[in-house]
Amino acid sequence: MNFSLETIERLEREYFKRFGGSSTKQQQSLADRIRRSLSWIKRSVHISTEDAPRRFVDLWIALNSLYGSPLSHRGETEQETFKIFLEILGKDRDCRERLNLLLEDRRVKDLTKTIVQNKYLWPQFWSKNPNYRTAITNEWEKMEQAQNKGDISRFLLGLFERLNILRNQIFHGASSAATIRNKDSVDPGIEILEILLSCFLGLMVRFSPENHWPPLPFPGRGSPQHPE
Repeated sequence: MNFSLETIERLEREYFKRFGGSSTKQQQSLADRIRRSLSWIKRSVHISTEDAPRRFVDLWIALNSLYGSPLSHRGETEQETFKIFLEILGKDRDCRERLNLLLEDRRVKDLTKTIVQNKYLWPQFWSKNPNYRTAITNEWEKMEQAQNKGDISRFLLGLFERLNILRNQIFHGASSAATIRNKDSVDPGIEILEILLSCFLGLMVRFSPENHWPPLPFPGRGSPQHPE
């Protein structure tokens, strides 16, 4: 699944239908997350599919635009901040029901399994821990149990942890620009990010109440939440 300009334009129309050209202080926490994320996704569709690192980076920033929170400045890990995002999204019944449909998507499970079982996305492998294979097996079993129980948060957190390691490899220069040697993680990572972003954005723009979202991190100058 690849984002197309048509998909982005549809989401933008829904965004403007709900929020118009501006937002109130209460609306801004949700509206600017959507607006910022869409801007990075739009950037990603203009990048060649052969330029995988840039595409992954743009999509990750688009995701971070949605889950980022001032709470992360108080010591929470990326995983904890993403968990808070899932909890906020799941407060709305419509969002929760549609989010759980991801657990029934065969492509989502296949991509997630590929990523979770990639040994290069596990710290235990790099620290030469001989039990890294057991760690991988145990984690995938727990994620399958979460899927069977309809626990979307546990399932996506397991996926997010591996994607975050891939993100660190790229962001912190632990990968060459060509990403030839980690193509087996970058390519499925790009595809699953596109699926998740399409789902999250659709839910946020259509269903999520404005009063569920915490203050926006780094609100833009001249906006209702800006400190000046």
